[in-house]
Amino acid sequence: MKLQISIFNENVFLKILDSENSSFEQKKTILEYFSKQKSVYFIELYANYDIDVNEKFLVNRLATAFNRIVQGKFKKREESFSEEQNYELISLSLKILSFLVENIYNFCIKNCGFNENNEENKMLLYIYYDF
Repeated sequence: MKLQISIFNENVFLKILDSENSSFEQKKTILEYFSKQKSVYFIELYANYDIDVNEKFLVNRLATAFNRIVQGKFKKREESFSEEQNYELISLSLKILSFLVENIYNFCIKNCGFNENNEENKMLLYIYYDF
């Protein structure tokens, strides 16, 4: 099942989020899916794909895709979404990113020996997610 989840995330979710050819509706549908997930979803992805050195950094790649949308790098220059559509995609992505980072950070505090008062630990997460 682990392989199928990885393939689906890479070949569906990431392809749509990263593609400049994806429509507003396609991107919004994917973002709405992620915005409805519970914290355990991202923790499971993180534990199974980002901590495991033999796997791809799936959560990192999703976070990068969400970050690109927040920065407005999600469509062709000549194609324009309305201001409302841009705002909706950016808002959803920012909500997901905030939720994701908060939950991964809390997971690391509880399970990875991170000390929440240690600035070095916060910097490690920042470097890892590089956004």
